[in-house]
Amino acid sequence: MIVIAAAGTSLLPGCASWPRYVELSRDFSVEPIFTNRVILPQYRYYYTGPDREPTGLLALNREWTLDGLYWTEIDLTEAQLKKWLREFNLARGSVDSGAHVRISYDGMRVPGPDGQQIGAIYARYGEVFVRYGEPGHLTIIGPEAPPAAAFRD
Repeated sequence: MIVIAAAGTSLLPGCASWPRYVELSRDFSVEPIFTNRVILPQYRYYYTGPDREPTGLLALNREWTLDGLYWTEIDLTEAQLKKWLREFNLARGSVDSGAHVRISYDGMRVPGPDGQQIGAIYARYGEVFVRYGEPGHLTIIGPEAPPAAAFRD
């Protein structure tokens, strides 16, 4: 549904004020932002999902404001990051019984409207969308399991 809205913004004249959605894709080059287990001062950190084993971690440039209810800001410590990464490694390769997909935490680059990197995500699922709002504001939707995942054997 979100993809249709994103495509529709360029097809309908006079609808330039509609939100612009961008689907993120895997980018292994940003994974060290998390896997190096170092908290970088230029980022604010967020998680989504259960705090015991989040489905996603977000490092967002401090110049940006995250809107929406999907993510929880955290004063992330190296000890907490290490604990979560240990949980992610234990889960990696097993099957998520709710989503019926094999678990694989991957990195995704978060671009600003101009294409410059403003953050990174480390997520269990690959369906992540960014919506740009007011200048300096964005909403990140996901990570979600692919819609067809429930039908895989």
